[in-house]
Amino acid sequence: KLRFGTPLGMEYLYKEAGRILYLVHQRRGSPKSLCLSSNSDRKKALFAIVCQTLKYYDALKTILDESDLLSQPVFEHEKPTVLLVLLHDFVLNRRMKCGGPWKAAFQQCKGSIHAAKDRLLKKSGVEKLQDLLSEDANISDRAIKCLRINTLRTTLASVSKALKRDGFTEIKLASHQAAFALQPKQFGRDPNIPELLLFASGTDLHDHALYLNGSLIFQDKASCMPAYCLDPPEGAVCLDACSAPG
Repeated sequence: KLRFGTPLGMEYLYKEAGRILYLVHQRRGSPKSLCLSSNSDRKKALFAIVCQTLKYYDALKTILDESDLLSQPVFEHEKPTVLLVLLHDFVLNRRMKCGGPWKAAFQQCKGSIHAAKDRLLKKSGVEKLQDLLSEDANISDRAIKCLRINTLRTTLASVSKALKRDGFTEIKLASHQAAFALQPKQFGRDPNIPELLLFASGTDLHDHALYLNGSLIFQDKASCMPAYCLDPPEGAVCLDACSAPG
């Protein structure tokens, strides 16, 4: 069994990430499902590598095509997607977590790699690769904290009033995407689910009276959606057959 963190262990992880990246582009599964079905015992690390490489896929592909990496004999039998994973760590993390022939080949091609990167940046009019990401890609690095109002115990008006009394400002959200711009001490009503309040990622309400007394419940939007869409009439009996852990 290859230990994670050793050169051989990381080489396996890079290869597996490259394999999954290839399958994703063949539309044979999502990154998450493919990582979960992998034989790797480091699925969380594997998923992170795949997602980060996908985020910069177009830029990395351009650099790979214009560098000397594909002509290196050591990569003759490797999928190009494995090289993209390695290239991500070499260019963006500035280090590879494996050694041996792979690392030697990258060091040998270092000049052509950086030259290809510089041409791409100049052509795109940006200073670094991170600037090539769209706003949507940058948004994926942030998060929204969701709390559902327990309408069996309180009302939207009461919760809003209590939050404002504690220094929060209510922001009108025109779309779900607008919630990613929320700042600390701001909240907004979800544009789709009226009883769902959205807060900035770092907001901590675990000690707030509204949470402690059951007026607010931590629940993400996806979990709120089924009940909202079902909209059962008063007095109806509902069977939850999909309880966590899913």
